[in-house]
Amino acid sequence: MQGNRGDRFLYLTWGNVGPDDEFEMFRRAKLMLNRIDPALIKSAVAVGRLTATVDLTGGNGGPRCARVDPPAVSWSIAGK
Repeated sequence: MQGNRGDRFLYLTWGNVGPDDEFEMFRRAKLMLNRIDPALIKSAVAVGRLTATVDLTGGNGGPRCARVDPPAVSWSIAGK
């Protein structure tokens, strides 16, 4: 998790792992936590899980990058 309070986000990072096991990032997308419905967060805390479903393909056909907003991301409570 990164960002200032009230503006926190998670990065979803794409990259390659080379023969030396080094990770090289080539894209990343921001999943903004302040865009999640507070009622859903409260329910997710009670259940102990929150799931983001992300459309990983951007409008240009490549990996999605930059900030991801609905409908490209949807948040839900994951079943156990």
